[in-house]
Amino acid sequence: MGIAIGQMGLDLETYLSLTPFEFQEVYKSFTEKTVSDREWEEIKDMRVARWQVFRTLCPPQQKKVSVYDLVELPGDKEIKERIKAKEQAQTQGSTPERYEELKEKWNDER
Repeated sequence: MGIAIGQMGLDLETYLSLTPFEFQEVYKSFTEKTVSDREWEEIKDMRVARWQVFRTLCPPQQKKVSVYDLVELPGDKEIKERIKAKEQAQTQGSTPERYEELKEKWNDER
């Protein structure tokens, strides 16, 4: 009862109405969420620390050093891929086809 009522926040009626299997499933979900929340807090703390170190180092503008180059954390690969894709999209020049496509889009919106 201490876990169900004290930690999980169930009221007494709900706890008593659960079968052992239902309680086991509820408890399993509760522990998974607790572990997930703890892992997220750890990653968030590591990202904050990494950002503080990066700002302390404060690399010159000419160097291509990013905050992701200091320490690799879980989830950084996906972030780097999104940044790279965004940079590539920005560096690509406009084509006549793209110009006509945007021109039609903007004319249709008026």
